[in-house]
Amino acid sequence: MERPRNPNCTYQPPAIQTAVALTEHEAKIFDPPEEDVKPKTEHIQVVIEISQEFKEYLTKLRGDEARRALQARAHVWTRRRI
Repeated sequence: MERPRNPNCTYQPPAIQTAVALTEHEAKIFDPPEEDVKPKTEHIQVVIEISQEFKEYLTKLRGDEARRALQARAHVWTRRRI
């Protein structure tokens, strides 16, 4: 079944695209496959939880990178003054 297209609303945030893809994947694994599927609250909640975990990972990673960059900058600044 082809989805209706809305020319005034072409942009979907990546989180919504991911929830739709998750819904479509789950529909394919049913026996028989479901044809008319719509994202449910659970699909969006899964995407939000994974997104939050990834943001926490990046924050942890960036914190370490920021500290190293600051230390490297301090090292360069100290060498110039000597």
